Amino acid sequence: MVTSTRPIKRNCAASELLLRSGVVLLLLLVMCSLRLTAFQPGDTLRPKDARPDSTLPTRDSLALADSLEAEFLPTPLPYHGSLQMKGREADVVIDKRQLYGELYDGLFDILTQHSNSYPLSLGFTGQNNQLSYYGAAARDVQLNFNGRSLADPGYGAVNIEQYPPEFAERIELLFGSRAVIMEDNAAGALINLQEIRYNSKYPYTRIWYIQGGGDLIGSDGVFSQNVARGWNVTLGWRRLSADGQYRNNALDSWNVRALLRWNISERFNISLSDVFTNHQIDVNGGIDLSRSSDIGSSINAVPLFSNIDERVIRHDLTLTASGLLAADSSSGFTVSAYASNADWIFTERRFDGGSDNRVSEWGSHLLGLSGRFDQSFGGVNFLAGGTIEQRGAGANPWAAAEEGARLAGYGLLELAPAPTLKVSGGLRTALIREKLHLNTGARLNYSLGKAWRGMIDISQSVRLPSRSEGAELSSEDHLLGIAGIALETDEFALEVEAFARLVDNPILTDTLRNETGRIVASPAINGNSRRTLGAHLHASFSVLDFSIRPFAQLHFVSESDDASDERFPLIYGGIEVQREFAFGASRLRVGARVRGLSDFRGEQFIPYNWSYISSSVQSGARSTGIDLMATALLGNASVRFMFENVLSQTYYFVPIYPELDGNLRLSVAWTFLD
Repeated sequence: MVTSTRPIKRNCAASELLLRSGVVLLLLLVMCSLRLTAFQPGDTLRPKDARPDSTLPTRDSLALADSLEAEFLPTPLPYHGSLQMKGREADVVIDKRQLYGELYDGLFDILTQHSNSYPLSLGFTGQNNQLSYYGAAARDVQLNFNGRSLADPGYGAVNIEQYPPEFAERIELLFGSRAVIMEDNAAGALINLQEIRYNSKYPYTRIWYIQGGGDLIGSDGVFSQNVARGWNVTLGWRRLSADGQYRNNALDSWNVRALLRWNISERFNISLSDVFTNHQIDVNGGIDLSRSSDIGSSINAVPLFSNIDERVIRHDLTLTASGLLAADSSSGFTVSAYASNADWIFTERRFDGGSDNRVSEWGSHLLGLSGRFDQSFGGVNFLAGGTIEQRGAGANPWAAAEEGARLAGYGLLELAPAPTLKVSGGLRTALIREKLHLNTGARLNYSLGKAWRGMIDISQSVRLPSRSEGAELSSEDHLLGIAGIALETDEFALEVEAFARLVDNPILTDTLRNETGRIVASPAINGNSRRTLGAHLHASFSVLDFSIRPFAQLHFVSESDDASDERFPLIYGGIEVQREFAFGASRLRVGARVRGLSDFRGEQFIPYNWSYISSSVQSGARSTGIDLMATALLGNASVRFMFENVLSQTYYFVPIYPELDGNLRLSVAWTFLD
């Protein structure tokens, strides 16, 4: 008999039963009080989007006529907290309306569904799940909010699962030259969360609920209302709790957020937001093959670490001012003053009645000011900005304390010499750890007729070592080239991208083990070089009223120090088929998805300092099984089902973190009191 070692306390059975009963009652109320409102179809799909846009009319920022009266004007500025201005768009934009008909647990699910990325999934919700873009590592992806960095000074990154998607109006993604010019350490991608933008005279309330495998239960609630002329208050919470499929794999996370926005005029907004996060996860380091008879069995799979627990208690405070200096949106600015504070606690849990052993407790802090100015005239767009930060992190068993400043400035120029041609380029300088660093890049966008468009992007950037890797290491030097072409018509969409990445002085990680073979440290060193060559393909078309979306990611070359490291599978791809039925104003969408990946070696995630080490395991070609999906859009409510991994296939994206076997996921979202 196996004794459970799950360290996080669960709600009592009666409370869980009450919660589930409440959800059932909620569904019954939705069906009984259903108000079928007009369905507004979304925009034409771009090949990068893995799911269709679905819009239900809710009285938020996009339904002002029904919800506002004159005394509650002016309306909020659309660009407040956004990286976009007139004449410039992000590479990928995920609007909050697109998520209304989608099934997701958090930001990781959303970004995986909507962008060309290889999922660095650790097998369960809430874990440090990251993404690899264009052959980059996890620390090459930066997450911002209203243009300010959310990266923890100790790790140089952030666990994206900690941030609530419901607090974002749009999720904006930049790649290549524009990413490295606008942010440091963004050789993979820059992701910006634009703060939520509700504007309603009457109370706006939204409830989200999810239930899934590994005893996952989650909820999110939003309340928003205009309280005076030009003033809006938005409050929310998010709660996730789960036991996980394997030992030492539990999650206990909650989040409280508040936003106060003042629409001073149609062209000037100020907002103050605070996000409080208490995120606790068991970090088992994956499955230990030497002690496991079956990695797909929750009973016979033995984790590498059986009792390590990670908790972060974090505040992110942001004051943002945005304004248009010209009525035609040709000139504008955004400034954010911000502060973050985090307490990190690592514990070895005991299950013999003794006291827990607190391995490490340390804190990190960040105080900064960032801003940017946009100017558009004729066919020219100019963007200039900068950042001033004071940041620090305390000592722990794996890294020394560090305190320092970051100064950065950048400029980006975009020209349109012809209606079918757009050229952009710029540079960024940053003074960090008393060293001056330079990022630069350029992009060419062109179109051939109304249906064809193409892009060539070249960027050179540096990625500084994080404190947890070792501040004394040399910076990585990235050279990235991307070339893509896309065809988009009313019936068919296709996008093909090829990329090549060369990294000099890559930061590589090894492990130190004690006499029992247990990993006790993961020191980092600089290698000589890394090379990655690959391609992406996405398509979307319809056959007999079925929407069909195949995709493929190819990594032809993956080398470290001139030797193949097989960090990525040669082929990762799949196909999704959906069909939509209309019943009056309501919609029902059903579908299925099949994915698979060829053999690879990959890199194993080590939770001590959020590092990745070369895996000693060779994975064979694997299928992710079959996923069955259904979404019902019913007036102001949506109900989403997914029977995931129907065939209970054993597979993983990161060695050796197996994904969930067959499980049913249910999600409900309901907007009411609007």
